[in-house]
Amino acid sequence: MSRRKLTLLGTATALVVAGGVTAASVSLAAPAPPPGRPGDVAVPSVAPPSAADAAAPSVSPRAASGKEADSPAECRDADCEIEIRDGMEIPLNGKRGVRQLKIKIDGTQVTITARTENGRAVAVTDASNHTSVTHINGLKLRPHVAGDGRLMLSISHG
Repeated sequence: MSRRKLTLLGTATALVVAGGVTAASVSLAAPAPPPGRPGDVAVPSVAPPSAADAAAPSVSPRAASGKEADSPAECRDADCEIEIRDGMEIPLNGKRGVRQLKIKIDGTQVTITARTENGRAVAVTDASNHTSVTHINGLKLRPHVAGDGRLMLSISHG
């Protein structure tokens, strides 16, 4: 089996184990589907917290280091949590083979394109699903909705 197929198989297995299969799909060197295709279902936007949610304390999960980045450049070491926006590019130091992450957002659907040494990997996940996670070249990428409604991306090793 080629290395590319093994990488794809390993990524798919990690998604199954993490429970993100229903909300995530990963393919190597395949672009994300263009928006507005016939038959596409609109993803609802994040609803504001209800009174029941306000009674329970809300803690936003953080990356292992707990470092919240104010700018994409602060994530170069691939160990941070950052608020993400549509079109954002996050440069990485490439130590794990990923040089850059590009973010596309449609509602709570987050498409992450990772530029690697040999090409790119594309992952689509739903940030409203707290189990959504993607592993690319040893990086753990977990988009999620913070308690205050912001879309966040936790980037860590492992």
